[in-house]
Amino acid sequence: GARLTGSLSLSARRSIDDQQWYGNFTDGDVTSYTFARLDQRTTSAQLRVNWTFTPRLSFESYLEPFVSTGAYSDWRRLADGRARDYDDRFTSYTRDDGLQGFSFGQLRTNNVLRWEYRPGSVLFFVFAQGRDASAGVQGTPSIGEGWTTLARRRPDNVFLVKASYWFGR
Repeated sequence: GARLTGSLSLSARRSIDDQQWYGNFTDGDVTSYTFARLDQRTTSAQLRVNWTFTPRLSFESYLEPFVSTGAYSDWRRLADGRARDYDDRFTSYTRDDGLQGFSFGQLRTNNVLRWEYRPGSVLFFVFAQGRDASAGVQGTPSIGEGWTTLARRRPDNVFLVKASYWFGR
């Protein structure tokens, strides 16, 4: 008879990095190596479904979306990376590039239908989809807006058919 198995895994994570590299900027003939405090939030899910209809016909599906957002604050430039006192390593830095955060999302899914149409001979029907969404944002980005943006992105779809035929008895 048919057998259905599946799993679902959800994840939410928050990390704060006080020394996140932000970028190198040239002002005149001086290059400033800048750092900031990064408050990053990431949510993700993994869904796996395996459905065996008969020993010769089965379906497998895997779906993994995630969204990560981050907000930068306390922007500063490297003054003396070898200074003994942490506060002496950096000086305040101001440059209005209009961005204080980011949002990045990605979705990957694979779906495979396997049919053994005669002993040793198999047909695979595959559908895979991918979506990517990334943007610099002003202010503190919303994780919910990141999920909405990802869902609205135009997908890259791949359809594939693979056939094998066994010539033996």
